[in-house]
Amino acid sequence: MQTRSKNNIIKPIKKLTLTASLLKSPACEPRTIQQALKDKRWCPAATTEFDAMMQNRTWDLVPPHPTQNLVSCRWIFTTKYLPNVTGNDNNVIARVLHSLADRFPIKDPTDLHYFLGIEATRTKKGLHLMQRRYILDLLAKNNMTEAKQVSTPLPSSPKLTLASGIPLQDPSQYRSVVGSLQYLAFTRPDITYAVNRLSQFMHKPTDEHWQGAKRVLRYLAGTPSHGLFLQRHSPMTLHGFSDADWAGDTHDYVSTNAYVVYLGINPISWSSKKQNGGACSSTEAEYRAVANITSEMNWITSLLTELGYKPPAVPVVYCDNIGATYLCANPVFHSRMKHTP
Repeated sequence: MQTRSKNNIIKPIKKLTLTASLLKSPACEPRTIQQALKDKRWCPAATTEFDAMMQNRTWDLVPPHPTQNLVSCRWIFTTKYLPNVTGNDNNVIARVLHSLADRFPIKDPTDLHYFLGIEATRTKKGLHLMQRRYILDLLAKNNMTEAKQVSTPLPSSPKLTLASGIPLQDPSQYRSVVGSLQYLAFTRPDITYAVNRLSQFMHKPTDEHWQGAKRVLRYLAGTPSHGLFLQRHSPMTLHGFSDADWAGDTHDYVSTNAYVVYLGINPISWSSKKQNGGACSSTEAEYRAVANITSEMNWITSLLTELGYKPPAVPVVYCDNIGATYLCANPVFHSRMKHTP
């Protein structure tokens, strides 16, 4: 039998691979001044910023006193994208910049795109607010960048309690993460309840509480670009939704109420917090939630009035509890609830 190998006939075998090469991502921003000074793209920007601070005498170097508490500082580096539209009159802009330049060294004006960790992107349809970079920095700080993603911030059951788990020997990391999540909730209403729940264990966190905080981080790892989109063309009517879970906390049986307020189709205020005391019925718990959102909407109405805008219609509150709805609608019953905190 004649074969190709016996006749020295060799055909190269092409091995195929299913892997794909990814495009090289742009270089990340430096996290320290030492990293920036080693990068030829960041070193001139850092040097210019430092020279401006020295020229304006931003600080004076003095020897510290032993009784003083020294507060450290840090450099923050970020790449600017899509600089734009600060006014439509170039002459007025030039006069303002000229008057400021007489006293302060200034740079070319740019539209707001990054402020205190919040990224703002303007489009023709509206304004998108997110904290993507803040989330990525938080994940990197806690070694959760490659964490397995989950679809919800917290599981529906079992619920975390004060007695669950073993107390942490060093609770500083837990408190730092929860504190960062509280700031992140400014543009992420979807984690408001989870952050409120985790904040209740700041004084004595356990390993189970820490696992709950890490679950929120895993949820954020899969949704870093989520945020708020404030649509440009939206009706200026004020309305809100309230809800409460009657005796939802199995530790002290205190209800948690939540609400979200909309200006047109844009959410502008939201909250999730435990009530001040126990409620004897679901109607009472829902009534307290309605009272909280009503107080918030009264404040928003007052603020809009001070800004020169009066809502075209009476604000509306939506509640899913029939008893609380009847209680709010009938003035005769109001006196029965006047002592409800």
